[in-house]
Formats: sequence, structure tokens, C-alpha cells
Amino acid sequence: MSHHIENKNYNNKPFEVSDGSTIIDCNLSQKKAHTTLFAGKKNLKFKRCNLHNVEIDPSWKVEKCLSFHADVVEEPEIDEKLERVKEAIGTIQEVADLDPNKAKQGILSQSTKKAIIEVLGITAEDLQ
Repeated sequence: MSHHIENKNYNNKPFEVSDGSTIIDCNLSQKKAHTTLFAGKKNLKFKRCNLHNVEIDPSWKVEKCLSFHADVVEEPEIDEKLERVKEAIGTIQEVADLDPNKAKQGILSQSTKKAIIEVLGITAEDLQ
């Protein structure tokens, strides 16, 4: 028995369909390139779906869908980046507390620059 499925978000979520089912306006995107969905299912019809990273069976009919393969690369967590920024701000504050005049002028010692570069994971050019 075929199904008619519309307007669903199955992003990285498994679900079952029958041979000959029609899937319309659904998000089926996957994190890993060339992911096999609906293994062994034949004659499926997709209309206006997001099929990012879905391996397309030759028997499937795909109309006006987004279909391409690219592995998703996850960025480091925002909390980790925020902690690095807080550490750098703390380092800058320590310099300001030690020598307010130099801090006001934006003059940082080499050791302070090195510490900030290490904490933020940037280059010396980025600091200038």
C-alpha cells in the first residue's frame, strides 16, 4: 500500500514508507553524504523536497527537489568560543589593572599579545 506524505520535517529522522509512496514538500536532509534512506523501496515519488545527502534510487522520481551531497562540518560549540573570548578579556583586564596608561593607549606587551593569541587561537596579524 503506497502512502501520500506532505509537509513533514524528517531531518535526520528515520521513518518508513511503502513502495510507490509520494512524498511532497518534506525535509529529508541528512548529515552524512550518500545516506541510504528507504532501503529497497522502489518507485517513490518526491516533489519539492529537500533531499540533501540522500542517495537517490534509480527507480525514484524526483521533481523540483534539492538534491546534493556534502558532509556537514560542525563548528566548535559557541560556548567554547565564548569561554576563549572571556579568557582574553580577562588577560586584557589584567594588563589594564597593572598599567592603565599603556592599556588606554592600546599598548600590549609581547607576553600579553602571546597570551591573547593563544587563548583566542588567532594569529598575530589578527591582533593588530
